[in-house]
Amino acid sequence: MLELLVSNNDKDAYPAFVDPGERHAEGYVKPYFTLETVRRIAENTQAAVAEFGYGAIDTVPLAPRRRRAATRWGHPTMSTPDLNAGDLPRLATTRRRPRSVTQETVRELLGHDGQFFTVPDSFPGALPDHITFAAVVYYAVVRTTGPDTGEAEFTVYDVDGRRRPLGAAAPDRDTAIRGALSALAERRRAHARQVEHNRVHVLGLEPVPPVRIGYTDTGTCIVHVRCSCPKVDGLAAYYEHVSLAADGWLDEIPTTPWEFCPTSPTQVTTESGSGRLTSTLRNDKGMAVVRLQHTNGRREEIALAQVSDLS
Repeated sequence: MLELLVSNNDKDAYPAFVDPGERHAEGYVKPYFTLETVRRIAENTQAAVAEFGYGAIDTVPLAPRRRRAATRWGHPTMSTPDLNAGDLPRLATTRRRPRSVTQETVRELLGHDGQFFTVPDSFPGALPDHITFAAVVYYAVVRTTGPDTGEAEFTVYDVDGRRRPLGAAAPDRDTAIRGALSALAERRRAHARQVEHNRVHVLGLEPVPPVRIGYTDTGTCIVHVRCSCPKVDGLAAYYEHVSLAADGWLDEIPTTPWEFCPTSPTQVTTESGSGRLTSTLRNDKGMAVVRLQHTNGRREEIALAQVSDLS
């Protein structure tokens, strides 16, 4: 992975990680961005829309991440626990064409008979929750004739990507799918290790983002700071500092109630000193605010965007 500046309009440049060998079919590289960078891109595309109108530029909408239903365009998706337990994904003979209401077959895409199946973004499980993949990715298991044996063999292809084989060819369909899932699991684990390496050794950051933003079923925003929560419900965003989380997320929707998770640190540091967190609230401008009590008994109320640290 190389750390580079990339542009989508020959004007704005964004920091990204790029694998020179990983490209779209058109030849363009596939950059990986931090969520903060994606938010910048989203803001810039919205500014362009305000200037030039919709239809003149592709936009990047962002919304709180919710647990998606296990379907994509009506295609059933196996859960990660089922796949890890050894169950095979459900197969379908057609899928809906992207940006269309018509259906397509594997033969239309790859020139051979086969079936589609999907894999969820959480597969293979046990990965840090800041490691994300496409919500549901399509694969196809294809039946061909072995060039050396002349007998039937089955191969899995990545349909949504560069349409390369995933795993080795096998004499039966089930073995090919299991081999592909094993290869995909290792590929995603390797990606997670690379992301952690880049954060620590390239960017000089902590191995995982110290601040995570989640939502309860009732809509309350929960801020997780270096906490012991293994997973965050309604995970929506990650930040490197609580002040960035306030400025980039919490304060953008001033009516949303918010609080820290129970296992987040409670020692708040500000420019005037540090003290114990006593409560969270919003001020009359809708900004996220914390109240703290210093060791000398003095009480302070300060915007979260101005907090120096939470430890």
